[in-house]
Amino acid sequence: QPSITRVRFVSWVQTAFDAIAVLLLGSFTFDHISDIGIFVPALLLFIGAIALLQVHIRSLINAKPIDYAEPVIALQKRIENIRSRESTVTRAIFMLCWLAWTPLLIVGANVIGFDAYRLGAPFLIANIAFGIAAGFLVGWLLHSNGKTRIAHALDGTIAREAREALAKISVFEHKVSE
Repeated sequence: QPSITRVRFVSWVQTAFDAIAVLLLGSFTFDHISDIGIFVPALLLFIGAIALLQVHIRSLINAKPIDYAEPVIALQKRIENIRSRESTVTRAIFMLCWLAWTPLLIVGANVIGFDAYRLGAPFLIANIAFGIAAGFLVGWLLHSNGKTRIAHALDGTIAREAREALAKISVFEHKVSE
């Protein structure tokens, strides 16, 4: 069960880092608008940072503090919806973050004054392949050690459990209202 306090704390921290990333990447991106080789990877990272910021702000909104006057059934539904959403977000971020590997390499190298394109197209293509392969490897390792919360989020167990709990709550709610 997710602790709403834990979800809020983590969401605040993530939101703060996301906001900083949006500001830095936005500035970096538009400083390099005339260099398409840097602009495009930076723009992809900037768009990703904006998407993450939106996701974490929504998590903060959904995980508002508990109102103990709220009906128990409504509170249970809210908690299960938070579980399902957090699990889905974890899966999406995990699947997409590996695609950021090469743009991060290009932008990071540029920040320290190195041109990653000098390494050649085969190297950059190998980095794309590495990012995808690393995602599959880490996913497989997490799945094979399936006792962790992140493994259960990635394989859909948490989202399925939350949907099942929501279905039971709805049945109970229907029976109570009859």
